[in-house]
Amino acid sequence: MDKPRFLREFKAAFAEASDDDLTAFSRLCDLARKDGAVVFSHFHSPVFVACAMGILSGSGDLSAFGGYDGAERQIIGFSADIEDFPIARLKISFNEKFAEKLSHRDFLGSALGLGLDRRNIGDIVLLDGFAVIYVHESIKDYIAANLSRVRHTPVKISEISAGPPGTAPAGRIQTKTITSLRTDALISACFGLSREKAKALLDSGRVFVNWRPAANAAKNIEPGSVITVRSLGRAVLREILGKSKKDKFIIEVEIFS
Repeated sequence: MDKPRFLREFKAAFAEASDDDLTAFSRLCDLARKDGAVVFSHFHSPVFVACAMGILSGSGDLSAFGGYDGAERQIIGFSADIEDFPIARLKISFNEKFAEKLSHRDFLGSALGLGLDRRNIGDIVLLDGFAVIYVHESIKDYIAANLSRVRHTPVKISEISAGPPGTAPAGRIQTKTITSLRTDALISACFGLSREKAKALLDSGRVFVNWRPAANAAKNIEPGSVITVRSLGRAVLREILGKSKKDKFIIEVEIFS
């Protein structure tokens, strides 16, 4: 394995990588050298996983999983089946009638307030009356024993064997009419921006398509693609429904913001 070359490729692919990201990727390269061994990374962001998987795709049997289909934060595994991944699913229950309005940040903050490493925490999904937090199995007992409140709201922790139906967060389904399937046109339509503003976001490195950095405003987006814009949210091009009488594309998108 040419680790220095892989590190250069990772830096080029993930321009906003932090020092922690570079250190984590270096460790991932070391794991890839353990031919045939079942080994796992920590949880990583979608951009990290996409870049790392693309670069290391020829270095062994790789897979990524976050505890449920569509998870954003995922663990990368080598020579591993889905059931091998060291992920626990914890249900955080509370009395919604008497609870404060709790956000994703509140649950994450309470977990990190226990002194936990962010790398051991995956997605947190809020549902009616409870949340599901996906964590590395090594910390599940610690959370169960120590997390008793989220902000001022008492909570109860229980482990579940699988995420409940509908665990993947749902976005807003909208129908849009656009002149083309260009990246800047999709950003403009989904986030209510001018094409010039969309182009500026692309030029600034704040746009990712399928978790990979995107800079080409003119590149067409394929159905199923995920467009992420830092600080604005995420959109999925679900389907091209057809064309209007004025020869514009009619599309269905799912927007998360």
